[in-house]
Amino acid sequence: MNLTVQKYSKINKSSRKTRLAAADKWFSIYIRLRDSKQGVIRCITCNSIKSWRNIDCGHYQKRSKMSTRYDEENCHAQCRACNQYHSGRDDIFARNIDLKCGADTAEKLRIKAKKLKKYTNIELYLIEQEYREKALTLAESKVIQL
Repeated sequence: MNLTVQKYSKINKSSRKTRLAAADKWFSIYIRLRDSKQGVIRCITCNSIKSWRNIDCGHYQKRSKMSTRYDEENCHAQCRACNQYHSGRDDIFARNIDLKCGADTAEKLRIKAKKLKKYTNIELYLIEQEYREKALTLAESKVIQL
């Protein structure tokens, strides 16, 4: 993506909180659309079925671990009960990630999560733009209204 000096300056001056929220929003939409079939999703941990709008983007390694925050293997559709009220049900989440993404994926994510990462505002802007484009393309291909 080609950033003009003016756009670069504006992005850099925006608050980190704003940039993080925008990147999270589009990443979450993408993950939920990726995991949906005709707008419906099965929770990765309890198998309950929900609309893509009524389910969370669950993080196996929590969002506070910046090195895995935007890792697609780390994130899967998860119902709000499992994600918010049952602390993510990590044991079940890990088992199902390994089934879905390959053996030892959960362990690789645990190791990756220990690495320190701090995103710049520009990096967060680029993540936002990447997942916005991916989400819009996916929504169009699955005929889902955003």
